[in-house]
Amino acid sequence: MTKRDGLIGVLKDASCQNYYDAGVWLLYTGLGSLIPIIISVVILMVAGVNFGLVDFARHAEFGIYSAAILASCAYVVGKDLDKPFPCRQVFVLLIILAIIVATAFFASVSVFGKVEFLRDLFTVDAKFVTTCTVGLFFFSLVLGCLINLLDGVISNFDLQKAQKRQAKELETDFDGLGDNDG
Repeated sequence: MTKRDGLIGVLKDASCQNYYDAGVWLLYTGLGSLIPIIISVVILMVAGVNFGLVDFARHAEFGIYSAAILASCAYVVGKDLDKPFPCRQVFVLLIILAIIVATAFFASVSVFGKVEFLRDLFTVDAKFVTTCTVGLFFFSLVLGCLINLLDGVISNFDLQKAQKRQAKELETDFDGLGDNDG
């Protein structure tokens, strides 16, 4: 793409609009994912019922939310293999591992309790499931925001502008070579 290829180079090429768009994606996805929980919290508060975060996450619900976010991230990273996407393999690996973790948590809660020999082998700690899947959810949001930021920069990449900037940098570097004579 430019002289500064790679993750850091692409992030340096990001415009304020790219960061704004990624932030809007984060806001919509984060709030949109949590609307069922937000509405449930409001209803429980109005009804005067005591509740905790574990009530909304003990069945690995946040793992499901994470898998949905990560699936859309996989699409963005792999949608156009002709265009360079920095650290594509790393992002794909992170997405696959996170989906496997989300699936493992969901399976541990939804399957292990129903299959007798698994129930005897494994006990599922609701607080552990809650902590891990909520953490996975926030990891998925951050990863998705970063992927959408990179995609925005790549999609809006102006080759002529980059070539002019690179030519200017080369000219500056070339002009600086004469300053070292002494």
